[in-house]
Amino acid sequence: GGRLAAADVAAVRKAAGDANFRASHAQCRLLWSRCAASLAALRAVLLPSRRRFHARVERCNDTLSGCVGPAAAEYHERLALEAGKGEEEFNARFHGQLSHALFLLCVGGILTFRYVAVSALAEVGCWLLLASVELLPRLAALAQFSPVAAATASVWETAAGKAAVEWYEAVVFNPVADLDNLLLPLAASLLAVCTARYCRRCARATRRWRGRSAGSYRHVGGGDDDDEEEEEDDEDDDDDDDDTWNVAMAAATCLARVAQVVEDEVVQYVTPFIERHITATDWRRREAATLAFGSILEGPSPKALQPYMADALNLMIRLMRDASVQVKDTAAWTIGRVCEHHILAITAEQWQQMTRALQPGEPPEAEGVLLAGLKDEPRVAANVCSALHNLAEHCEETRNNPTNVLSNLFVDLARALLACTERPDAGERNLRVSAYEALNTTLTNAAEDTKAHIAQLLPVIAGRLEQSFAMQIVSNDDREAQNELQGLLCGTLQVVTQKLGQLDREMADRLMQLFLQVFGSKNSTVQEEALMAVGAVANAVESEFEKYMPHFRPFLCLGLNNYEEHQVCAVAVGVVGDICRALEVKVLPYCEEILQLLLRNLQNPALNRNVKPPILSCFGDIALAVGGNFEAYLQVTMSMLEQAGMTAMDVSNPDLVDYLGQLREGIFEAYTGVLQGLRADNKGPKFTPYLQGAMRLLHQVAESCGHDHVSDDLCRAAVGVVGDLAMTVGPEFTRIAKQEPHKSYLKVLLKEARQSPNEMTQQVGSWATRTVSQ
Repeated sequence: GGRLAAADVAAVRKAAGDANFRASHAQCRLLWSRCAASLAALRAVLLPSRRRFHARVERCNDTLSGCVGPAAAEYHERLALEAGKGEEEFNARFHGQLSHALFLLCVGGILTFRYVAVSALAEVGCWLLLASVELLPRLAALAQFSPVAAATASVWETAAGKAAVEWYEAVVFNPVADLDNLLLPLAASLLAVCTARYCRRCARATRRWRGRSAGSYRHVGGGDDDDEEEEEDDEDDDDDDDDTWNVAMAAATCLARVAQVVEDEVVQYVTPFIERHITATDWRRREAATLAFGSILEGPSPKALQPYMADALNLMIRLMRDASVQVKDTAAWTIGRVCEHHILAITAEQWQQMTRALQPGEPPEAEGVLLAGLKDEPRVAANVCSALHNLAEHCEETRNNPTNVLSNLFVDLARALLACTERPDAGERNLRVSAYEALNTTLTNAAEDTKAHIAQLLPVIAGRLEQSFAMQIVSNDDREAQNELQGLLCGTLQVVTQKLGQLDREMADRLMQLFLQVFGSKNSTVQEEALMAVGAVANAVESEFEKYMPHFRPFLCLGLNNYEEHQVCAVAVGVVGDICRALEVKVLPYCEEILQLLLRNLQNPALNRNVKPPILSCFGDIALAVGGNFEAYLQVTMSMLEQAGMTAMDVSNPDLVDYLGQLREGIFEAYTGVLQGLRADNKGPKFTPYLQGAMRLLHQVAESCGHDHVSDDLCRAAVGVVGDLAMTVGPEFTRIAKQEPHKSYLKVLLKEARQSPNEMTQQVGSWATRTVSQ
């Protein structure tokens, strides 16, 4: 019995000990979780502090004082380990965090004192502080011939740095406050103050703009009593040439939109304003009336404007000689709008007044106002270039005629525009670019009787391109100016070459040498223009381009590889087509490399999708050029065409529907080139294994007919492939075409083409129908 009582007592004691341990462990675990969270929070602070770390450890000691019993020793030991480990990690990061914080503070101060609270002295102070933190310790270490120390030198290891750390510690964490808790409210307050200051500056700038440029819009409504005040406010603004967006521009834009919507009815409300102020003594009123007239030229019909057009244009011609630059500028813009929207309203006499060339011995006033305007202020000349561009645009439909309205003006316009591009101030107001664009449009749309004059321009432009390589380059601005000029000159040489249609061997050699030199530029715009110019040379010299290919091939491949600048890549793809048409079978030695690059681009998801339809079409150009030799590349290209044909898009998205149409059109153009190339060398049966892929795509297009998803171009390309399949594959295609479902959808597709409103599509549809039925 005594032994049983002793065992019971031992069991009770053990149970009590276990319960005590569990209670102690639970209490200590709860207290430790609070300590651990407190220590972990130190890793997320924005302003690190050793004082804060030690204070947290002491607080944990106080917290764990409630941890008693058998589990207490374990948790106190855990705290000691965490504190030691944490202090090592903290010390390792502390100086780095301080350096990063100070760097951000300096950069923020520089930006703030430069753009928001402008203070040159404070900005210089931030720069000096940044230099002292980042450079001085390393320079001091290097002065002691210690490169290793220079790589790791820190300002915090110097005496001044240690003193700064002590000061920082006292500010960041002290018995009064923990600055880390106040940092976000302080930053938000500072941001609000800076934003308010910036908004006040913007408001002041806006008030200055309105005081300067609201012009006659402000005082026309106010009547004569406001004139003296207006002149007093703006007496120093007569020469203001600021074209920053302002109230007058906004009003003109609104009026233009109203005219487009209201159309004829707007004329009756605007013309009284124009008539009242177009001849006013105040230049602002004249400019406002001119701007109003120009703003209503798009929208109202020629019939609605006809009663006013002759007198208004005579006034515009007269205002081109106004004493105010602003008035001349707006008058030139308005004449450009007339040339764009109402060119038939301009009489022969008015054309003479605008474009008459100055003859020897005549006073300057005898020169046409547009030609004279090309010598005026850059802002005026740029708008004159726009007017001449619009004039030439209207000759597009007559450019293949023996003569057109540009013929008598061509020499004087070309000479004046070339002179404008050479002005010392042509870099202002985008004048040089505007002048070259106007010149290129004039060259493109000039009639056949101007070709002799255009040929004379070729060596002039080539000489300018040669001279551009000798430009002195001392800054990035100089390099950008050279790139812009070379791009413009390459563009003009392309236009001239295309217009002439052929080149003599000497000029072709000279141009290709220049273009190859231009390719040394890293500017994408210049490379794009040079590539297009090379394509024009290839079309002009045809098979003789073969001698340039070894030199041009590396640059062509670079362009095809340039998927990041997709415009360059797209132009390079187009040049491949030009070269194929020029060289025909002589392009064969370069086919494998070109095809590999094209296939790689098709599989590259980083390439802009709009480049991919032209790549597919380019397969057809290559196949048509090399004929039966394309058999070696047939399997890989047909596989890619079949994959592309299975592309599906969301038909509810118009952009994706357009892209899908372009993609399918490119596939059909590729099929057409391949079929015709194989047929030329009697290798049509080689296409038979790929017939089902082509038929599948034709079926998809036929199913889309009648749903506005098939454009006329796509329909024409599809039925063209149907005809080529019938002619190239022959009986095998005819057998399949007579079976369902092929018979039904081919019938739908051919009928859609024959009923097209486009005559060319009708012709292709009729030809394909006859070919299939034979």
